[in-house]
Amino acid sequence: MIDYRLRVYRRFPQKQMRQVVIYLKETSSEFVQQNTFTIPGTRHEFRVTKTLCLSTLPSFPDY
Repeated sequence: MIDYRLRVYRRFPQKQMRQVVIYLKETSSEFVQQNTFTIPGTRHEFRVTKTLCLSTLPSFPDY
């Protein structure tokens, strides 16, 4: 994500961007709680959204 953000910034420095990670199914990964990427000298923030698994939603017939 940070790589993409930097590439866009180099071409369009005035452009604002919001980055979102979408989890489509349940997971026990600790990354679900993470909304930053940090290495020495760099910090990147993003939003995290969790959605319901589509297979848990009721199905409706096609008309």
